[in-house]
Amino acid sequence: MAESPTKEITTTDVAQTVNATNFLFIDNNGTFNKASFDKVFEKAGSYTPLLGTALSHNNIFRGANLTSKYTVAQLYTKVHAGDFSDLYLGDYINVSLSTNLYQKFTGSAFAEGTTYYERSGTHPSWTYAATTDTEYDSSKTYYTMSVVTETVAMMIAHFDYYYNCGDSNAVNYHHVILIPRTRLKTASYMNPSHTTVGAYYNSEMHQTILPCYAASFSTALENHVHTWRDRLSTEMTAATPSMAGGGLNGSATAWDWKDTNIRLMNEAQVYGTGIWSSSAYDYGCENRQLAVFRFISPVQYERAGYWLSSVVSSAYFAYVIDHGYAYCRYAGYAHYVRPLIVFG
Repeated sequence: MAESPTKEITTTDVAQTVNATNFLFIDNNGTFNKASFDKVFEKAGSYTPLLGTALSHNNIFRGANLTSKYTVAQLYTKVHAGDFSDLYLGDYINVSLSTNLYQKFTGSAFAEGTTYYERSGTHPSWTYAATTDTEYDSSKTYYTMSVVTETVAMMIAHFDYYYNCGDSNAVNYHHVILIPRTRLKTASYMNPSHTTVGAYYNSEMHQTILPCYAASFSTALENHVHTWRDRLSTEMTAATPSMAGGGLNGSATAWDWKDTNIRLMNEAQVYGTGIWSSSAYDYGCENRQLAVFRFISPVQYERAGYWLSSVVSSAYFAYVIDHGYAYCRYAGYAHYVRPLIVFG
């Protein structure tokens, strides 16, 4: 009987496909042993294959464009099932947004030819209707609206970030955090004036502006944007010294569980720590860095600054400046927005 041909291990052919039952060869003090991928990934006696899980994929950056590879429906099916194979940090899908962007009217008289709106309902599901008032009524709050169209590359920033987080309705499903690869194109203020009264949750950014984007993201992503329970800062006490230091006063001093379907990132999620944040109330469930920012800078793909949710003082919110470093800005200035959503 003819002997099977043999090769030196260093001259074997490159495998074109790999699966869990394939073998790795291990040098055991000069003797080669083989072990299947399944066995290699066993840990502490429990069967835990790592391939395709959040644990492994939160440590691999790729940055590929998935737009022509997966439809939104296909991407949802994979993520919802916890199948993260062929999905990596930095990967993105282009979506077309058409946003009815409402902003609080701060004037004292109506301009001819402009439509003004009144709002009803509760956050985050507001309803807007054109007012029937022909003259400005100082006892009412009015809003203006502009339609903003743009194509946004939504980038995978973390796998299963909120898993098991929440109070009465914990996030018990697989998901990815998506953020815009670059800022959205319309600059907005945190509040109409330079104040952080009401902290992040009660800001005009969170109450009015972001819900507009949540609606357009939900449409673009075929209603697969989740609402989750989040711990958001709700009060700011102007006399309390800020942990930002430098003699700044004004600090977040309370928080509460809130239904959330979109939010700004905080300092911990971008930098991995608080820098200008005023207090522990600026964190909540967002108490660790988004995995993608272990691989890229906050302004990797565009030198443009954007708001963060952390209160800094009675007048400032935290901000990523376009040069890439941590900073803060007056709440009433218009700056760009880069929110996160939960997909899956």
